[in-house]
Amino acid sequence: VAGATQLLALPGYTPALRCCVSALNRRRFVMPLVAAAVLPHGDFAFDPSLLSNPTSRAAADGLHRGSLLAGRLLADAAPDAIVLTTPHGLQTSWDVGIYQNAALQGVATVGRDLQESFGPASPRKLYPVSLDGQTDAGLAQQIMDVLSARHNVTLQRGWNGVLPMPLHWGEVLALSYVANASAAHCLPPLVTLGLPLSRYNLSSAVATGFLQLGRDLGRLLEASSKRATSPASSRVALLASTDLAHTHWRNTSFGFSPHAAPFDAALGTWAARLDAGALLRGSAALVDQVYSCGWLGLPMLHGALEAAAEAEVRKAGQGGKWSPLNASWAATLTAAPAHPTYYGMMAAVFQRRRRDAFVCPANTHRCADGCAPVEAGAAVCCGDGTACASGYRCADRPSFGPACVRARGDREAAPEFIPEAAPGPRPEPVPVLAAAEAPGAAVPLPMGTAGWELRYHLCRAGALPLHRLALPAAPPGQPLLFPYYSNLGPVGHHAAASAEVALIVQHGSGRNADDYFCSGVQAAAMAGLGGGRALVLAPRFMEPADGPPPSVV
Repeated sequence: VAGATQLLALPGYTPALRCCVSALNRRRFVMPLVAAAVLPHGDFAFDPSLLSNPTSRAAADGLHRGSLLAGRLLADAAPDAIVLTTPHGLQTSWDVGIYQNAALQGVATVGRDLQESFGPASPRKLYPVSLDGQTDAGLAQQIMDVLSARHNVTLQRGWNGVLPMPLHWGEVLALSYVANASAAHCLPPLVTLGLPLSRYNLSSAVATGFLQLGRDLGRLLEASSKRATSPASSRVALLASTDLAHTHWRNTSFGFSPHAAPFDAALGTWAARLDAGALLRGSAALVDQVYSCGWLGLPMLHGALEAAAEAEVRKAGQGGKWSPLNASWAATLTAAPAHPTYYGMMAAVFQRRRRDAFVCPANTHRCADGCAPVEAGAAVCCGDGTACASGYRCADRPSFGPACVRARGDREAAPEFIPEAAPGPRPEPVPVLAAAEAPGAAVPLPMGTAGWELRYHLCRAGALPLHRLALPAAPPGQPLLFPYYSNLGPVGHHAAASAEVALIVQHGSGRNADDYFCSGVQAAAMAGLGGGRALVLAPRFMEPADGPPPSVV
């Protein structure tokens, strides 16, 4: 990442980023979705050195680092194709345009945003960044064939397909973060989707249609994966190229809007948590007033993630049961929304959770999608990233939501009646689940009694790396080592030193530090602090009965 930072920020650097030739174009099927990302195409995230103001430069540096990280994480997913949404390519009035030319070629001129930000008298620091790409024409055609039955989509081909389709800053800069993260500095084949002109002032009106378009795209990718002949070459990633509100400053042609900051904040909440409300209600209510160029690509991306999660639930044999997105997708906001000048930017990545890519702590119950904590006993797996304790069953109630109720037939599930309240003000009612009441129960049971409980969120630590810290107070020649778990390597390692937040989780008398560590890693991810942004530490205090090795405290 450090090398890429130097590479991308070097004025005058003009690499011709060429695509990686893949066997994908010789196949006639589409692939399941393995990752997705949101990346900016603004000048200042790409090259913070354009700015001299310390505050603006600091904001741009953070965006640059986060964009590099998101690009690397997307490249690490090793997609065989990338489906890109762009607001600055070829556009029609209402249709999403699907590029069909086999070759893609373009140049982005970096530095032009200085004049819009600071006026024509600002120093000119212009340089080109070029990128070549290759279209997966077969995948583009199949997307067209399926989506055109319900949506406004059209194929776009120029010059009879002989010349390359042009690319500019909306495609070149966003894709460069991915290309430069790969060892060969190249891209897999692309399917480029140009957003329509209706994005300018009718984004909120067409948002629902774009959400459904994304769902249908996700279903297409997931359903067609069964026809893949090579599991190693059956991976697709989505990339939404967008900047955020363009109305943070008064001195530009876009003007100022008080809605710019809450709009950007809503998108940051969505990207960190996959919070549909923040995207489809919070930001959608403001989008037509803040000039966010590529926003329509976000409901499309969200819909595709939803469809992939639904398909995963069906494959797990749970019918059409709803599943929260974070049970299937790990969301990481790698660069929180910031506006170095008049427009905001952010970067985020959404990685498909591998159901088998985690290790459960000792004495915990393993579900297909994570680890239930020790206190859950022989837990009941709910199949949506949650679990219930032994003796309970998974239930969903509109009055409360996902919860655990006593399993039927359990003697301990007999209702416990709540005595009639004494005269005086009645307490606030508590949420109840009717299913928790046995026949004849006169009063609903509140949470925390034998009736019902909240569900456990499953944890996935990936690995349980136990490290040992040498204590400086040890006697000469008698080292004392203190064991602890860490998600970013030993304390002092460069990865740990670069974390933004440190979270220390401390076990109790059960001495189940691995269980606490797993929950801490999951909590950081749910708070949008994945991808190395949070250092999670779980000290392990041992007793002689635990059999510590020599020199271990």
